[in-house]
Amino acid sequence: MLEKLNGKTRLFMTVGCPIGQVKSPADITHAFETRDIDAVQVPIEIRPNGIDDFFTALEFASNVDGMVITIPYKFMGANICKTLTPRASLLSAANVIRRNSDGTWHGDMTDGLGFCNAVLKAGSTIKGKRALLIGAGGAGSAIGLALLDEGIGDLGIYDIDPDRSDKLMNLLANNYDSVSVVKNTAPQGFDIIAHATPTGM
Repeated sequence: MLEKLNGKTRLFMTVGCPIGQVKSPADITHAFETRDIDAVQVPIEIRPNGIDDFFTALEFASNVDGMVITIPYKFMGANICKTLTPRASLLSAANVIRRNSDGTWHGDMTDGLGFCNAVLKAGSTIKGKRALLIGAGGAGSAIGLALLDEGIGDLGIYDIDPDRSDKLMNLLANNYDSVSVVKNTAPQGFDIIAHATPTGM
C-alpha cells in the first residue's frame, strides 16, 4: 500500500490514548486495498489536553473522511457529530464517525454489535440469558444496549465508579422496562460476563 500513497489518498484515523493496543489500522487498510479503494487507516495518539484542539483542526482537514474512536474519547466523539444513529444518540457515544455530504460528522456506536456477534459466532446464545456487564463506559454502554436488543433476560451492571453504573442502569432500564437491569457485584449465576473495562483491552 505504501508505494501507492499519493496526494489523492483518503485518510482515516484510529484516535485514542493510549493507542498501542489497537489492531484496526492494519485490518481496515487491508480492506481498502482489497476493494481497490485509495485510502489508509492510521493510528494517532492524542493526549487528553489536546483532544479538543485536535477535533477542531479536523474540521479543516478535507482529506480526512472518517475515524475509529477508542478509549477515552467515545463520549467526545458523539459531541462533535452533527448526526448520530439512534443507538449512538441514546448512549451519547460514538466509536466510528464519517463525513456527511456537507463536511460535518455522522457517528455510530458499534462496540455492542461486535460483542454480540462474537458471542453468537462462538455458538452461544443471548436471548433469555443472564449477563453481567463489568464496565459502564463507552464500550460497556454499547454492549449493555446490544445485549438488551438481542433479548437478554437479565442484565447486571458493575463499574468501579458507582455514579457511572447508576447512570447506565437508569438509562437502559428506562428504555427496556420489560427487562431487569440492576447493579451487581457478584459474578455467580450469570451465563455471560462482558468485560468492558480498560484492563480488558
